[in-house]
Amino acid sequence: MPARVISSGLWIRSVPNPVTGKYVFTIGPNQGQNPRLGVAIIGDQKVLLKQEGVPAPQFAVAPGSMAFANEGKRTSPKEFSIISGDASTTYVVVSSLPWLKVEPTEGKKRGRRYKVTIDSDRLRPGRNEAFILISVAGSGASPLPLRVTAEVPKLR
Repeated sequence: MPARVISSGLWIRSVPNPVTGKYVFTIGPNQGQNPRLGVAIIGDQKVLLKQEGVPAPQFAVAPGSMAFANEGKRTSPKEFSIISGDASTTYVVVSSLPWLKVEPTEGKKRGRRYKVTIDSDRLRPGRNEAFILISVAGSGASPLPLRVTAEVPKLR
């Protein structure tokens, strides 16, 4: 009677070899960032399988925060760069609030530059705070937040 062969996940497959009587296991690729665990059972033997996830691409953002001072006149745009060793990586860059605008500018080979502007008409008096959220497209990793503040003087 052949040994019982099962696995705990669809990503672990067993294929019997009728010539040798042995089983070959194939492991599907882990496209996620998190490791996954599974068990292959052959007869009364259990084998724990751990498959590491795909590491997220590494990048940095400079500067680490931005501040605008609005004194009733139009503020000048500011810029930030995404610095990465992989020029082919695609980034998703979004603003957390409507008064904060971000758009790409021409970038260098190893970095990307973005122009940041504020819509003064949408600001309230005092301190306004929002974030630019930067992530690698399709990675599933949490976005890197870039804090942006805009100060509007309170009228007396």
